[in-house]
Amino acid sequence: MANGQPMTAERAVEIEELGEPTSVHPPAQWLRTLDQFSDPERVVPWVLAGLFIVVAGVLFQQYWSGAWGAGGPAVALPIGGAVSLALAVGSAAYGWRAIRRPVKVVDRPTYYFYPDALVVETAASTEVFRWEDVDELLAPAATAKGFRLVARDGRQVDFFQSVEEWGQLIQSTIARVTAEKLPAALEALAAGETLRFRNLGIRREGLSNKDKQIDWSEVTAMVLLVRPGASLLTVRKSGSLLNWCSMDLLEMPNNQLVYELLVRTAPKHLLKEETA
Repeated sequence: MANGQPMTAERAVEIEELGEPTSVHPPAQWLRTLDQFSDPERVVPWVLAGLFIVVAGVLFQQYWSGAWGAGGPAVALPIGGAVSLALAVGSAAYGWRAIRRPVKVVDRPTYYFYPDALVVETAASTEVFRWEDVDELLAPAATAKGFRLVARDGRQVDFFQSVEEWGQLIQSTIARVTAEKLPAALEALAAGETLRFRNLGIRREGLSNKDKQIDWSEVTAMVLLVRPGASLLTVRKSGSLLNWCSMDLLEMPNNQLVYELLVRTAPKHLLKEETA
């Protein structure tokens, strides 16, 4: 999360006015358990203790087997074994003290989904993203990382997959952002405006791609190929052997909104959906 702010009285009131959350998504239980063992001070001493015990066992076994004879290097074997055991005891003692100390808290976010907002809470800050203030929802193909929500004031939050019911959180967020933006977008198209999403422009009469334009009457084929990690839109123009455009909708901001606008704007017979 960027630009996080600590909880204040005003923010607490704002969150209280949101009512009850529709769903709550804390860090996954398996991750919280793993966090307890991710502290090197709690893990490394026990690993070293185990290694020292193995070394001591090997040295004593070699001494008792008589493989090194009665003198020379053989004398050092039990000494080395005793030293290894002492180091094992010391490491275990340090490890025991470490696990008795409070666990270092890994500051992972919890997401609270409300009808009117998304609240993201960490140990250090609490952020409120009202749906009406959201500018963009970006998919992993656009961020090269994960889903990201961007507010009009520049604040942003990343969605981490390691939360409870992550799929529900993402699908609910996509649906809510799209529902918030779709009515205004349709009104803009009806008023003759062109809505731009990266290089793709959608207008009532057709599409644009950078500085090129095409009317629906010129489109001979428009295919949306959905496959894992991509949603490829291909448009063919009358009289051309080459694709007029080919682009991945998932690389665009608010890609579900783009899809809904295409479905509602393009002639019914043009847009064909395929799955790879």
